[in-house]
Amino acid sequence: MYEDVDLPAAGDGMCCMGAAVYGPERCTCWTEELDRERSEHVFAGPVQIRPTMCHDCAFRHDSPERTGDPRYSGDIERIAASDHTFFCHEGMAKVKAYHHDQSDVTVLPKGDAYRPHHSGETPLQADGRPAMMCCGYARARGLR
Repeated sequence: MYEDVDLPAAGDGMCCMGAAVYGPERCTCWTEELDRERSEHVFAGPVQIRPTMCHDCAFRHDSPERTGDPRYSGDIERIAASDHTFFCHEGMAKVKAYHHDQSDVTVLPKGDAYRPHHSGETPLQADGRPAMMCCGYARARGLR
């Protein structure tokens, strides 16, 4: 769950069962601060293809994913060739920070840490609508 951040030991190390038994890396006292509230309501509907690439699409030629930025996975060709749909992040909730509930420690994510709710296999935008398929991904797959 916390692959986008290196969480330090926080509190007294005994703040929860995870930390007490397994050490600070298994502490469950971290709370995500999101950039927007997520709706609990789910709107049914098919996944649509985003009509244009967003301003920071991973499939743009100058994207951090293509230029070797270590904060991003970067294997766009493998993603495009896979059988898994790649969704656009626009409209999804993103983690701004992690706060330790038992201390005043706050940690920022290394890169973009999107945390959408899901309806089955489909991620949802923060307002509960199905996320849109990435336009760049759709072009790479010949779907657009």
